[in-house]
Amino acid sequence: MKSAGFAVRGVIEGFYGRPWSHEQRLDLLGFLGARGMNTYVHAPKADRPSWREAGDVQALCVAFERAMEAGAAGDDPYVRALGLIDARIDLFWTGRSICSATIDLADAAAVARALNRAPLYWDNYPVNDVAMGHELHIGPYRGRGRHLYRFATGVVANGMELYESSKIAFATVADYLRDPEGYDPEESWERALADVVGDGADPAAYRLRAGGRGPALAGGVRAGRAGAAGHRSSKRTTAPPSPRTQAGVRRLS
Repeated sequence: MKSAGFAVRGVIEGFYGRPWSHEQRLDLLGFLGARGMNTYVHAPKADRPSWREAGDVQALCVAFERAMEAGAAGDDPYVRALGLIDARIDLFWTGRSICSATIDLADAAAVARALNRAPLYWDNYPVNDVAMGHELHIGPYRGRGRHLYRFATGVVANGMELYESSKIAFATVADYLRDPEGYDPEESWERALADVVGDGADPAAYRLRAGGRGPALAGGVRAGRAGAAGHRSSKRTTAPPSPRTQAGVRRLS
């Protein structure tokens, strides 16, 4: 029987590098809608000045500053302060790392308790920016718990600058988000290749380029601590910015 799935299912354009074109974004909306996805978030690193100017962005910044001033208690005041923000506001979380090899129900439950709401996962796959620039992430979506939806509002997958190549992974992400309990990575990936590349696609050739990998990135960026809608590391790497990106959420239905 088909599982409940996630309320928020989509893609975030949140990588370092040249943003996708307007035409590619329009194509993406059709691609997502056809696969049961309902969310696109506009947050390319190169375009941060534009989405930071939005009025509701300023309101979110004020809310966060007030929460910090309230002196939230706990081992991590930063996360506890985020938990004091109005619970109607979704907060991003990347998992235990910036690029998390696994995200399971226990992780989500712990984060939900700390934030006083279910997290909205900014999942850094198939993104390949910064230190991962030499990698091509076209493998299937892996390492996400079958019951993750019970403690997560949803997932938005961060794509590569290589838009067309990102669609292979996005198709498998869509399958997982629609039915996480019944999801089969290999079956999904073979369908994605046929759908995105065409019936003439050679799975063996693509597997060689993908290294057979999903989000468990060998040689990718793993160091660092994930942050709810923010990251305090001094290293320049893909991580969710402050709650300001919430202004970029666009539901398709």
